[in-house]
Amino acid sequence: MAGSPKHIIVVGGGTAGSVLAARLTASSELDVTVIEAGADDSTYGDAILDPALAAGSWSGVAPMHAVPMTYGDGAIAGLQARILGGTSALNGMATLRGLPDDYDEWAARGLDGWGWNDVLDTFIAAETDRDFPGSPIHGDAGPLPVRRWRDDELAPAARSFRDAVIALGDATVTDINDPAQLPGVGVFPVTIDEHDRRVSTSLAYLTAEVRARPNLTIRTRSRVEDLLVDDGRIVGVRLAGGAEVTADEVVVTAGALWTPWLLLRAGIGPAEHLADQGISLLADLPVGSTMAGSSRARAVLHAPRAAGERGRPGPGRAVWGVERRRGGLSRLPGHAAGRRW
Repeated sequence: MAGSPKHIIVVGGGTAGSVLAARLTASSELDVTVIEAGADDSTYGDAILDPALAAGSWSGVAPMHAVPMTYGDGAIAGLQARILGGTSALNGMATLRGLPDDYDEWAARGLDGWGWNDVLDTFIAAETDRDFPGSPIHGDAGPLPVRRWRDDELAPAARSFRDAVIALGDATVTDINDPAQLPGVGVFPVTIDEHDRRVSTSLAYLTAEVRARPNLTIRTRSRVEDLLVDDGRIVGVRLAGGAEVTADEVVVTAGALWTPWLLLRAGIGPAEHLADQGISLLADLPVGSTMAGSSRARAVLHAPRAAGERGRPGPGRAVWGVERRRGGLSRLPGHAAGRRW
């Protein structure tokens, strides 16, 4: 007689958690519980599918949680989405790959399986790129639909920005995710379907078929506050309110901010820092110490409404510049789009 399925808790049903839940539950030998602090994205109805409702437009409506962080000598609040699908349900839908040198550097430092040629296979498997079918660097059968804004869809300010950069001598890039075309300037790819609807990882991976699997349980509006430790290993989670859920394994995919927060509370982190906070040490690891963000100054252009235009604006249409810096390639945002009235 076969044994009971292995129970796995996935903490966070966001960008990574949704993908992980779909893949794990493909095996009948695994029983998966996804615990998400926010609501199911379906709660918002068709509104969540509107590409125009990027994170800024959801202010006051979307469940954005502020996580306190130390930056230099000061304190800042890092914003994190609390909704099934995570930030992919609320952001600008850009699907930008990292640069090959970055991945190859990780592999050279000992992170096996993370070289450019390794991760490229994953990128290809994840997407259906409608602009480049049959391309050796793009997929045509993945769950995430990808396309680029057409020239006639660009906001006038975005189009002007692109044309000005090209006039200054930069190359035109038709595929910003093709390293062979960089550096240059082009329109970034977005995850929207053939009906111009936003596709988050929740919508792409947690389909009706996946949700119907008997070995998948999704608990929304349930915030994990602690990881349970027994005899030196994580055996479950404690929710806000005190309820506990145990499992054979716990996978923490709670985002770049909440994940290290939970690990540190459980005693997984730099020993000296944990001692300063009065937390018992479980594992001396550099959790959070090498975290890097993309701090930047941002200029938002508010374009006047054209004569005869009514209703709310359409999706922000943006371009992306890529330039050489310090011998390598660096992406520079060219957000000249995003009309707002």
